[in-house]
Amino acid sequence: WGDMTLNLSSGEGTPLRRLYELLRVIFGRDVPVEHPSQIVKITADSTRIRSLGWSPEYSMEKGLRETALFFAKEGVLF
Repeated sequence: WGDMTLNLSSGEGTPLRRLYELLRVIFGRDVPVEHPSQIVKITADSTRIRSLGWSPEYSMEKGLRETALFFAKEGVLF
């Protein structure tokens, strides 16, 4: 595999403002954003990992919620 980067994503673009709103809801408070006026859409290219048979099983929201819950149980979240 060497230095190959594998992006895990749905392949659908997500506006960063939507990500910000999801994090705000999940954590129940505002999440600092340094340049809110510059928030744009991001998309990861998951072509390489999909060629190996991988496909996403979680929505971004479900994945963020479960990740936050895991870290909260571990006492890691602020």
